[in-house]
Amino acid sequence: MQKKMKKTDNSFSRFKLSIIMPAYNEETTINTIINGVLATPYQKEIIIVDDGSTDGTRSKIMKINNPEVKTIFHEKNIGKGGAIVQRPNCRDSAYPRSANF
Repeated sequence: MQKKMKKTDNSFSRFKLSIIMPAYNEETTINTIINGVLATPYQKEIIIVDDGSTDGTRSKIMKINNPEVKTIFHEKNIGKGGAIVQRPNCRDSAYPRSANF
């Protein structure tokens, strides 16, 4: 029987959680959401995909200076599914710090 891992289990720290976060016109909520995810106790990378926002979302994302946060910027909105599926061909889920599509 396989042992279930708990947050306090030292072996849990060997894993890295990758979170893909599509964003479209989320100027009023993006900082709150990102800070909430950053506050979790897990080793993680947050991949924010700005999907062609027309409000101030992009400028707020560009101000984030955290090694756990990667950013991708779409020039036009392609929808949540497209923001998740259309991504660079990367190894170990690490996206470039900024990419334009």
